[in-house]
Amino acid sequence: MCPVERSALKRIYDAAKGREWTEDTKVDSDGIAVAWLDEYKSHCKWLGVSCDTSGHVIGLNLMNNALSGKLSESIGKLAFLEVLDVRDNNLKGYIPSQIGSLSNLRDLLLSYNGFIGEAPGELGELQNLERVHLHSNRIVGRIPPIKVLNATEFSFISDCGVPSAFNDPLQCDFCGMCCNLDEDCFPAKEKLFLRFKVRGADNYSEFLWVATLIFIGVCYLLWCLFYLIDRHKKCNTVSERRVSSVVRDEKYALETVGIESVYSFLLAESKLAWLIALGTIVLQVCVSDDLSDFIYTWKCPRDSLDCDDWGDLDSTGWAVFVLLMVAFLLKDLINGIKMIAYSAKERHTLRTKLRFFVGGVVLSMITIYIFWVSAIYNHAIATSNTEIIINSVAILFIMEIDECFYALIDGINKSWVDRVSGRDEHEQENDTELERLKLEVNELKGQVLEQLLIIHQLLEHSGIAQPQGEAPHVKDNSNKLSECY
Repeated sequence: MCPVERSALKRIYDAAKGREWTEDTKVDSDGIAVAWLDEYKSHCKWLGVSCDTSGHVIGLNLMNNALSGKLSESIGKLAFLEVLDVRDNNLKGYIPSQIGSLSNLRDLLLSYNGFIGEAPGELGELQNLERVHLHSNRIVGRIPPIKVLNATEFSFISDCGVPSAFNDPLQCDFCGMCCNLDEDCFPAKEKLFLRFKVRGADNYSEFLWVATLIFIGVCYLLWCLFYLIDRHKKCNTVSERRVSSVVRDEKYALETVGIESVYSFLLAESKLAWLIALGTIVLQVCVSDDLSDFIYTWKCPRDSLDCDDWGDLDSTGWAVFVLLMVAFLLKDLINGIKMIAYSAKERHTLRTKLRFFVGGVVLSMITIYIFWVSAIYNHAIATSNTEIIINSVAILFIMEIDECFYALIDGINKSWVDRVSGRDEHEQENDTELERLKLEVNELKGQVLEQLLIIHQLLEHSGIAQPQGEAPHVKDNSNKLSECY
């Protein structure tokens, strides 16, 4: 009677159009050629079939052998099967759900075929899997939760990358590597920090909102700390002149945010100015958030179970990137924190505190966001040390939109910009300060002249100096000194 496994193999052979295979014959240890379906030879000697000592089929390895047709449902009859490797063939149809009954299966390698439809949920019932390769097929929907033992980045691969052959790319929450339509791949764990233009990929948005709320919370804690420090100083020092300090803080805040930046509108009282500033921030975020040029640098070859990174970016490129970001952004981050500190001063009104705090938070947040987006963007598309520098410069240029918009609005209505940004008040204060300094200089000049005349008179009375008429050079010297002062 024909064994169950031998009958299952025969059905698999017929369903995969075995007569069209590249090879279906194997030379055994005795030098005898054994073909598939040979009636007088054990099926354990057929090409690609491996058996244990009890004669049970534990391996079916038919990689790159021109298999076509379908993978027969009889695969479920191979109850002891541990390895199913049919990579790089032309199998079509659905993945048989009967695979879920192969409780001993360790390697499920179906990549580079033409399987369609959804992956059967029964695959989640397999408890001994160590490697699952489903990429380069036409599977849709969502891969069921599959437990992979001793998983690495190359253990679980599917077509969850973009671009995809379908409007809705395959979803896989447990994959280690995602490949796209061009057979390029990327570690799936980094999808949490990358945004793909596909429906349902909302991890990035959720991460951004959570990160924003956490950052605002940290800024509030900093504000509380600076507030306590200010209260402590006030209790242990002489009170300063409130009016002059407030004016100085206003000037500092305007200079910190940027006198010629749309961000300066955040310190204004005008609602329209606030809308323009917030609109500019949203535009910067949206422009820098576009990762549609995402480049996959990994390749998972047909003849290998591992993947290789073809990118040339190394630690030297990242070191230059960090130095470039620090040189451009560290100053703004420090200024933003200083603004938060000034918003904690008791001498300010509640409205002024709010404007300072919002300005400091926005300046600090935009600075950190630029650095974060630059790092993610370069990680997404930079494949060399030169590209990472070019991409960083491009991101920094995009973040100068606030100054460009300010110049545009200033050209359209300069008087309105001067009024809402406080630039005219700032210039008037500078002029007032200059006039005050001039008056102080003139006052000092008069005091010096008086002292010189007193000294000259003392010299005359003491007899050290001759009378003024006899020693005109003394008067000349005093005039010269007064002119110098």
